[in-house]
Amino acid sequence: MNFHPFLCPWCNEPNELPLDPGELGQQLVVDCRVCCRPIEIELPEDPNGEPVVRGEGH
Repeated sequence: MNFHPFLCPWCNEPNELPLDPGELGQQLVVDCRVCCRPIEIELPEDPNGEPVVRGEGH
């Protein structure tokens, strides 16, 4: 399984998202492992594309 590193849009701490090929094209909400605030992640349809990461409500 691949992991996508990203910075939390709220606290700028590093996080990792496990990338499951079955989730491509979906939108996920995960909590930051440091500040616990919700993060929206839009997964691309293309497995080589970059996920879009933003704070929920931004």
